[in-house]
This record gives sequence, structure tokens and C-alpha cells, in this order.
Amino acid sequence: MMKVHPVCQVMLDMIAEAPQPAPGADMVALARASLEAKASQSQNDPVDMASVEDRSVMVRDGHDVPVRIYTPHSVGAAPLPVIVYFHGGAWIAGSLGTHDGTCRHLADMSGCKLVSVDYRLAPEHKFPVGFDDCCDITEWIAGSAGSLGIDPSKIVLAGDSAGGNLAAAVALWARDYDGPKIAFQLLIYPVIDCVTVSGSRKDFAEGYFLTQPAMDWSTDQYVRQPAERGMWQVSPIYAERLAGLPPAHVITAGFDILKDEGIAYARALENAGVPTTHVDYPDVIHGFFGFGAVLEPAMDAMKRGCEEIRRVVG
Repeated sequence: MMKVHPVCQVMLDMIAEAPQPAPGADMVALARASLEAKASQSQNDPVDMASVEDRSVMVRDGHDVPVRIYTPHSVGAAPLPVIVYFHGGAWIAGSLGTHDGTCRHLADMSGCKLVSVDYRLAPEHKFPVGFDDCCDITEWIAGSAGSLGIDPSKIVLAGDSAGGNLAAAVALWARDYDGPKIAFQLLIYPVIDCVTVSGSRKDFAEGYFLTQPAMDWSTDQYVRQPAERGMWQVSPIYAERLAGLPPAHVITAGFDILKDEGIAYARALENAGVPTTHVDYPDVIHGFFGFGAVLEPAMDAMKRGCEEIRRVVG
């Protein structure tokens, strides 16, 4: 069996040596603090942008959702393609700050504007609140194309882990519910199937950063009742049909509980006639995409993803 990449192994060793939470600890607060800490460690020397603007957008229930708009240097004439980015964090953690480095790299390497979405988190905001926020912000971006300087026919949905889940689900919503036309999907080790315990969910259930018990628990924090796990908005692979979705590029990690469902979704998209590419990085763990500064496979994944974006939207 292939060994874990040395950089990933260092991370796993650090996790294994860390103190365990006390019984009764607030696991949601710990998860959020842990992700913020990991992000701060990996985002030294951030990529410079022509501009970074924080705004808030009112969604359907009157709540203001924060967004961060990145404009890279050396881009072509407006209007530009735009990446709508949904951060990972198992639906319970993550923020504009945790994925700032990733968003800067994506904007810089793709030449696209990028709008990062700080959708509301569970368990305070159960499904479908976060999903609805992502749909509403995507619709706002398309409707504000002129003021944002973007081309509404060149909208890319992107996200990692739970954010990849949201990107896939928003693409389905946009196709079926008269949403904006989506040009492309970049799905980074997405959560695709919250019902089936796949082979990779068994093989890598413990010891590889994202554990199956933690994923199962966080899914329970997200949904209101178990039956919602099988809805297409939560498990996109159970959509009635996948034909007619935008082209997709799917990234998976070899030592990741989500690997098999990511591969299955890429195959299902391809079988439905959706132009799809898939790259598996066999020696890395879940979350590797955010460590481009120190992990060569992460930078390669970033480059390949941006190449696919440019190939489709120019």
C-alpha cells in the first residue's frame, strides 16, 4: 500500500499527539477553533490581490450573509469570469478567514474574480439554511454582474469538502429551478453521499484527519432528521438525473474517507453525458488542497483545477 506523503504524515503525527477533548466538551466550538488555527498556520505570505472587498448580501429571510470579493492582478478586460467559492468545514466550521489563502491562490492562478461565501453554519442553522444561502448568493452574483464586473455566463461553482457538496447541490438547483447558468464545477474532495458507508469510509475511518465518526456526527448536526441525508441537496448523487449539469473537475485524496464517493460522482456525471475530469492524489489526506505552500500535490491540484477553469470559461 502506498505511504502517506511525508508532509501529511507530519500533520497526522501532530494530530495524534494533541491533547484529547475533555468529556462533555463543546465539540462544535473545538472544531471551529481547530480549523481557524490550521488555517492561520498555512496562510503565511498570502498572494497579493488587486483588491479584496468584504461585503454583506441580504438573502431570502432578511439575513445578511458576508462575502469576500477577490480581484487578481493582471487580468483581462472586464467582464471577467467569476468563481463562487463555498468553504469546507463539515457544515459546522469554516469562514472567510479559514479559506482566504485558498481563494487568493484560485483567483490568482485562474485569472477570475472570486466571491467567497460565508454561509450560515450548523447546528445553529440546520439544513436547508446554508444551502439556501449559497443559492441566494449565487443568484445575487449573477444579478449584480454589471456592478461586479463579471460575465454572468461564466460562473464557476467551487468548494472543498462540505463546500464541494454545496457547489454540486447549487449546480443541481440552478439547472432545475431557473437559477443562473453555471459554466463549470470545481469539486474538491466533495461530500456526495451521506447515506452509504463506502469502502473508503471504512478503510480510512480513523487516523487520517477526517474520521468517519466525525463526518457522521457533523452530518447529524447539519440535517434536521435522518431522512434528509438522502435528499439531493444533501447527497447530490441521489439526484433524479445528472444530465444537463455543467462540466466538472473532481479532485480526490487517496487517504480520505470521501474518496470513493467523489470517484463515484465523477463517473456518474460522465455516464450522464456531463464533460468531467477527475484527478486522484493517492498519497495525501483530506484537506490537502489548502496546503499549497508546503505540499507539492496541493499546488499541482490547484494548477490543474485552474487550467480546467480557464479551458472552459477562458
